[in-house]
Amino acid sequence: MISPLDPPLSEFEDRRLRRFLMGLLSRGIGASRWQGRLARLSAGSLEEMLEKSFKEFQWRLSVLQTESLKEIDPKKPLLIVANHPHGLMDGYLMAAFCARSLQRKTSLVANKVAARVCVNLNPWLIPVDNQGPQGSVRAQFNKIALTEIKKRLRQNEAVVYFPAGEVSFWQWRKRNVMDGPWKLTPFLLAQETQAQILPVCIYGRPSLLFLSLRVFSRTLGRLCLFREMKRTQNRHFRLSVGGLLTHNQEASAVVLAQTARARLDEMKNGGI
Repeated sequence: MISPLDPPLSEFEDRRLRRFLMGLLSRGIGASRWQGRLARLSAGSLEEMLEKSFKEFQWRLSVLQTESLKEIDPKKPLLIVANHPHGLMDGYLMAAFCARSLQRKTSLVANKVAARVCVNLNPWLIPVDNQGPQGSVRAQFNKIALTEIKKRLRQNEAVVYFPAGEVSFWQWRKRNVMDGPWKLTPFLLAQETQAQILPVCIYGRPSLLFLSLRVFSRTLGRLCLFREMKRTQNRHFRLSVGGLLTHNQEASAVVLAQTARARLDEMKNGGI
């Protein structure tokens, strides 16, 4: 959902110009070399891939407030919702959190561009199309993705979902850097599959360059996401686990979304 405060820079939304700018930026930041490094870190298991990747890029991750993990019912599906402050890196952080903290098979929902870029994480991704032009092709692509998500939840797997669908950005009305509106889709899925919902807060924010470009255009911000990934080397990341939301027949998807986000915002604003 595009904020009404976004200036109508339609020339940057032209797909041909967008591809040109993406290609120019990719060459400038050595995208092919970076993807080559990621490809060499591919592995047969999620744990092995993450171990190689964290060592290669000297990533470190601390998980705080883990008490609610004890409340998770291993016999019921689990939907994990998280904010999205770092872009592509958030997928690796959430995958590492799940591999360390959960004893179950895990998948992550990501847009199809991220699935192409993060080649070593790709086997554990369920790609969706939230950026392409509206139409039957996009609708069919996402219908297949939703079917797959429901299938995995019904198999009692854990599925990670970023409800904002895009990276956090500066919001004039809130005077803060935060997720945009959360989509109801994951919470409708949780209702349908009776999945437990676990909010997870990832601490951090995008770079000043990303935030500046995103003020003018969503597309300009997206062009910067590969650069955001490159600057994650040798960084220490933190995340906190919120209180578990169990299935409630009386709670609507709207209430579930509001409750999950309120818990996440409380963790983020707590400044842990």
